[in-house]
Amino acid sequence: AGVIRYGGLGDMLTITPLLSELKRDGYRVTVHTVAESACALWFNPFVDEIITQARGAIPNNELMAYHEQLRDRKQYQKFVDLCESVERRLLYSKGHPDYDLPHERRHQRANVNYVDYTLGLGGYPGVTGRRPELYLSEEEEYHCRTWQQKHGGTFNMMWVLRGSSPHKIMVHAENVWEALLHAHQDIQIFLVSGADAGLLAEPFPGLHNRLGVWNARETMILTKYMDMVVG
Repeated sequence: AGVIRYGGLGDMLTITPLLSELKRDGYRVTVHTVAESACALWFNPFVDEIITQARGAIPNNELMAYHEQLRDRKQYQKFVDLCESVERRLLYSKGHPDYDLPHERRHQRANVNYVDYTLGLGGYPGVTGRRPELYLSEEEEYHCRTWQQKHGGTFNMMWVLRGSSPHKIMVHAENVWEALLHAHQDIQIFLVSGADAGLLAEPFPGLHNRLGVWNARETMILTKYMDMVVG
């Protein structure tokens, strides 16, 4: 089975329940994605192959033809094209034909569970309530447990400053950090984001700058060992 999903790290995690269903049905599962998001699928036992390409390598107006050629060339028994499956169908940005619908109608059409929705697109409409899956290697588990032991005496919070799109940037976050750290002496906040977010100073104790220090994979796996993740 071939699955295409170009997107960010969260998009990759959203498709993981579908991948496990395909594998359990006996398919050899190949995922086509962009290079920077592939790490979300590392060590996933339900993925046999990951094929990556640079973001934007195929112009948008040529993607449909490229996907048809890919399906024919690879001779997949099952082919699931999830390219912009959420962005175009559920996220009504300006210019979308449903952008100006009344709130109630927009809510009715687009307020769905993304994982359930993706499973339905992949041929499993009856499978619901699944959660995204992230798998760690033994070495990663060891390093994460070591980190947890080092910081075991506090409530550890990971704060993701921004996502992959401009509308995912959090404003006034510094006011919240200051209030939390002032009210609770046993909290540590670890700031993370993409490498392009720039580095921030640490203006008060308990705030740890990991922007550009932890890579995407390290940030993802440490979510398992945090007490809270904000993002």
